[in-house]
Amino acid sequence: MIVANSYFGLLGQAPSSHHDRAQLANAVRRRGHAANHALTKTYRGSK
Repeated sequence: MIVANSYFGLLGQAPSSHHDRAQLANAVRRRGHAANHALTKTYRGSK
């Protein structure tokens, strides 16, 4: 999920990015991973 973390960093610089970061976090979660509460980082899911 290195790519997702990179996109979270880029989206964090945008003025109105919460909706975009939330959509990215939902896509990450659908793939079995997790995102932190601030939507800035992803983590591996449980096995």
